[in-house]
Amino acid sequence: MTNNSIILMNDIILRIYNTSDFNEMRKTLISSLRFLVPSFGISFYLATPNQPYHLSNGIGIGISEKCMQIYLDEYQEYDQTTWSYGIPVSKAYIESAFLQTEREQNTDFYRRVYAPEKLMYQISLTLIHNGVFLGVIAMFRTKEEGDYKQDELFALEMIASHLSIRLYHHSLTIGECRAHHPDREVLLNQYQLTLREIEILYAILDEDEKNSICQRLCISPNTLKKHVMNLYKKFHVNTLVGLYQVASKL
Repeated sequence: MTNNSIILMNDIILRIYNTSDFNEMRKTLISSLRFLVPSFGISFYLATPNQPYHLSNGIGIGISEKCMQIYLDEYQEYDQTTWSYGIPVSKAYIESAFLQTEREQNTDFYRRVYAPEKLMYQISLTLIHNGVFLGVIAMFRTKEEGDYKQDELFALEMIASHLSIRLYHHSLTIGECRAHHPDREVLLNQYQLTLREIEILYAILDEDEKNSICQRLCISPNTLKKHVMNLYKKFHVNTLVGLYQVASKL
């Protein structure tokens, strides 16, 4: 490991603890990781509160929001790498063999999620603290960039425990403010909401402002508007007040 890598790693750890805004910390983190472990694209998902081993609230660099949402809504339950979510500690894995197998078999999963971004190699970092799964970071390279190496695994694992602690304390505050929310399974099965729509509905019930929702979920105002319109249709209402009144009674 070079002196520059050590300096960058120390800077990343300081930012994990000292960036007060949680979402800003996540954005800064993946930007810095791209320099520590050079990658074409990075995705960072959080574990869904009260739903172990299920991901939501993804942000990314070099990977389209559309592909990330397709993965969450349609394919994450079929992802063969999720076995790593159940181990007791944070761990980094080179997952390139899995990705290449999906590519060689020309699966629908590969064609819709990975192929549009021309991804060939993958490394994953599971984030776990006190045995609680908190999220996962996946990093990707193209064929031209080549596969990941063991020293890059080591670099990621050096920051994993620090990041996991930050995520763990954040998850405790999220759990407290969402205790009054409608049951996720009811929203998924009875109202046919997507995971992203559930996140937005919870934010609305928390009376978050539009700008705050966009910043927290890393989406544009137009994307937020489209999701809110879908919520209107699914709950048969025409206003935010009507949506709040119906959803808060569930």
